[in-house]
Amino acid sequence: MGERFRHGLPLTVSRRTALLGALSVPIAGCMQVVMDPEVARDIVVRRVIVDMSAVELLSTRTLPITSSEFGHDLASAVRQELGPRFAETGNADLYLKIKRVFLVSEGYSLMFGGRSFIRASVVVLRAEDRTRVGELKDFTGFPLEARLGGILGAMNTPGPQEDYRATLAGFASMLEDALFEGGAPIG
Repeated sequence: MGERFRHGLPLTVSRRTALLGALSVPIAGCMQVVMDPEVARDIVVRRVIVDMSAVELLSTRTLPITSSEFGHDLASAVRQELGPRFAETGNADLYLKIKRVFLVSEGYSLMFGGRSFIRASVVVLRAEDRTRVGELKDFTGFPLEARLGGILGAMNTPGPQEDYRATLAGFASMLEDALFEGGAPIG
């Protein structure tokens, strides 16, 4: 009964809490959506096609990975992540046109921070007539584990092979969310 109000907020809510709450609303709307969930409900992917013809950057640190090996590895990771939404008798093809692949090294992490990432254009095509299901969308996926910058980031940067696997798995997981679960976070 003795609760006091200042600026329209109860004293039990700090200004910091109110500010964080207000900022979380626009941030929550920042999602990458590849396909409307209503449309996605009827989609079963039969093929994952990875097109490496327009790659602007393929930086895999010290790993000797060719663009065709990368395309194969990414298609495998996506198929595995799709689980029951992937079947050879499916009704759609998932087309990924890779633009950039960047694995963050210790030195880069020290200077600039950031996560490794894969950037691609994504579209789903109907199997019977190859028409688009939705629009061509730009999509960026990255390891699901957060990464610090600076000296701590450099010290905790995973090795090249571990980073490669985590980046493929993170991209695949985020893509599955963007296709079938209503969205994946941006950066």
